[in-house]
Amino acid sequence: MSKINLETLRSDLIRLEETIIFGLIERSQFKQNDAIYKPGGISDKFEESFLDFFLSETEKVHSRMRRYTAPDEHAFFPKQLLPPALPLLSFPEVIKPNTINFNDKVKSLYLNRILPGICKPGDDQQYGSSSNCDIAVLQSISKRVHYGKFVAEAKFQEQPEKYAEMIRAKDVHGLLNLLVNKQVEQRLLERVERKASTYGKDINNATPSQPQQDAPESFKVSPETIVSLYRDYLIPLTIEIEIEYLLHRLDKPLVAFLGPEGTFSHQASVDFFSDGVQMPVGTPTEIVAAKCDVEFQPVTNISDVFEAVLSNRTTYGVVPYENSIAGRVQQTMEQLYDTHAQIVGEQYLRIQHNLVAKKGADRINIKKIYSHKQPLMQCENWLRRNYPNAELVEVSSTAKAAEMVSQQENVSDVAAICSSLAAERLGLEILSSGIEDSPNNVTRFLILGKQLPSPSGRDHTIMTFGTSHQVGALSSALNILCKYACNMFALESFPNKQEHWEYNFFVELSGHVEEEKFKKALVELKEVTSFIRVLGCFRDK
Repeated sequence: MSKINLETLRSDLIRLEETIIFGLIERSQFKQNDAIYKPGGISDKFEESFLDFFLSETEKVHSRMRRYTAPDEHAFFPKQLLPPALPLLSFPEVIKPNTINFNDKVKSLYLNRILPGICKPGDDQQYGSSSNCDIAVLQSISKRVHYGKFVAEAKFQEQPEKYAEMIRAKDVHGLLNLLVNKQVEQRLLERVERKASTYGKDINNATPSQPQQDAPESFKVSPETIVSLYRDYLIPLTIEIEIEYLLHRLDKPLVAFLGPEGTFSHQASVDFFSDGVQMPVGTPTEIVAAKCDVEFQPVTNISDVFEAVLSNRTTYGVVPYENSIAGRVQQTMEQLYDTHAQIVGEQYLRIQHNLVAKKGADRINIKKIYSHKQPLMQCENWLRRNYPNAELVEVSSTAKAAEMVSQQENVSDVAAICSSLAAERLGLEILSSGIEDSPNNVTRFLILGKQLPSPSGRDHTIMTFGTSHQVGALSSALNILCKYACNMFALESFPNKQEHWEYNFFVELSGHVEEEKFKKALVELKEVTSFIRVLGCFRDK
């Protein structure tokens, strides 16, 4: 984890002060307009409030520009975000991956405490302008208070032993004493008061010969009001986030997988991390590796796994890469090409499908079977032989199928095809196991991370490169690998998104890029390829 400079953080926070103050002054020109905060208060075209509707729509647009993949940005409606249109960036890991989001408190605080303090009561029907201002202020306040996580990490790094002791003891009072610096807070409040006095002064009637007096009525928003907002609300909420972050600072590393729980991705994740992971512990000057268990976090789709790792919400991610029957997973290959995620491991999983039902169900009476379309296809012959008249119902995942069966009141005629893990989680009985048509159904999963493991002597490297569209271009690259005895056992072309009918290549090799032969090969490969990038190195399974 990178070291954080506390002074750099403070300069960022000082800039945010100005953004917040200007936003509050801008919002103060309109009345409170309470109607925009009530569901259905203005329009019956949407169920939520006018503000919530346009805030969520704004966040959808911003999410397309990958705003919420940055670790210092937090959405108010994270479940409604859209996939980024831009390639994902890999942010340096400067804080512990986490999912802390206090935006519900931020919005409640703004609507119930801050807004009444800066706006006159009443309704001037300036609903669009008011909401625009609200959104800008909410986003800036959210960013400011969530910076508390970075501040907390910086202070933790200054005194790791002392903080760790109090974290383990859940000593909130002790953490508060370490975090709070009254002198720094006082300087902050004085600075905010000066800025609010300067930026919020109404100078319409002032002249050089007759400077305006600093009377309370000469300010668009009273400086004392803005100071009190910081003192009574923003600073305490920032400290609350700092405490929350620190209480989870020593938690298990998070692993994102393609959910929900009980999927084969979940099973592969459990299998790979069954012995824990090696994580750095100790002081910055004496870091050692120690075994550490992990915690699993399901996400909705493959791109979400990549985003969770790259934006430091999780330490690792697990994605399906190829199946022995169906081949490579296109979405995973696209994300590997488009992002800078690192492959740090692999896991092979024998895909065994099971027919499961509630306990007490008779396998002879099954009339309806739920599952994902892929398992239904992979078990087609078995289903035709054993349940030729059963209704086959496609759902989003095998885990969802198991969940639907577990919620059925009629236990006698409904079943699901799923993993043994899903059945175990939901207390379902396995009526028949190994019902897949092919016994050689194996899926290979990749483990994503931010830091490549050191060479083990039995390693595997995956890289991608592009070549010009001319005779012998690919052969030149492969000859270099041959020259340095880099054993290749997989080569696959992949469409170049920038050029029609141009292709890049995924290559899998034995060895590690830290080996001398690989270093020499990479130098020469750069001369005959349009680009080359190592996607990952890991111990060969």
